[in-house]
Amino acid sequence: MRIFFILGFFTLCGCAANMALSTLTAADSNVSNLTCLSLGMSQCEVLHIMRQPFKDKTYCLDGDIYDVWFYVTEQTLLGQSRLMPVNLTPLTFKNGVLVGKGASYANYLKKKEEERRNAPPPDAVMAPVQKPVPITPSEETQEKPPLTDEDQELLHEESDQIFNQT
Repeated sequence: MRIFFILGFFTLCGCAANMALSTLTAADSNVSNLTCLSLGMSQCEVLHIMRQPFKDKTYCLDGDIYDVWFYVTEQTLLGQSRLMPVNLTPLTFKNGVLVGKGASYANYLKKKEEERRNAPPPDAVMAPVQKPVPITPSEETQEKPPLTDEDQELLHEESDQIFNQT
């Protein structure tokens, strides 16, 4: 029974060490390749230099598409079972063009995306409800007696004078 425990322990340690070694190799390669990048490069150019990212995330903000690619740049520590943000360096693309290297730009996008998700939709913002005001008929809307022939003739004369002046 002890022999199985010891074999299991060494197998587990070997796997952890193997992960640490593989991330060390990837991290060294990626750190070296990052120095070859410059802002304004296309995604194809970056892929040619850096190869495939470890993971990626896409954001759509203000009509623009932001792609964030994460590359391993720090090795995992002994006992670390998965990669953490501290092990990764993000590259940020806006509409296919490299616009940022490092966590600050990626964190800014993440914050903006969260704000957008938590904001109420524009049509959900409503004006405060006001009490309805009862409508009473005014003098103009009340029914008036029809004009007499004399009144109609005066009205025509006044309108003719107004049109002839202009």
